[in-house]
This record gives sequence, C-alpha cells and structure tokens, in this order.
Amino acid sequence: MKADLIDLALQAVDGTRVAGNASKARTLSKRGLARLLKWTDEAIANLEAQNATGGDPSPLSLPVELVGARAL
Repeated sequence: MKADLIDLALQAVDGTRVAGNASKARTLSKRGLARLLKWTDEAIANLEAQNATGGDPSPLSLPVELVGARAL
C-alpha cells in the first residue's frame, strides 16, 4: 500500500537526527546475521519444546559414587 504522505525532498530537508552507532564490533555481516538468526531460531525452538513438555527440569540426582557416602 502506497500512502504518498511525504516525498523524498521533504525527508531530505526535514533536519531530523537519529542517534546511531556504527561500531565495527557491533555491526554484523551477512554471515554474522545468518548465525544470529540460526541461534535465535534454535533458542525459540528449545523454548517452545520446553513449553510443550511443561518445561520442568529433570529432578537432581547424586552421582552413583556419592549415593551411600557419609562424608565428602
């Protein structure tokens, strides 16, 4: 849908300033964005799987060698 509310000339002379950070350490390449997207998709899938199973962690248990131990 094209609204035609303003044109490019008005945008150019508007004078609005937007704060930005062009730090090379925070800028991602195409490959970096792909890795971030993959990581995000995996994290979402993991959270959705936890929600589907109730998300309760398995109960903690002692290692076999410590089960009958009286002292550490």
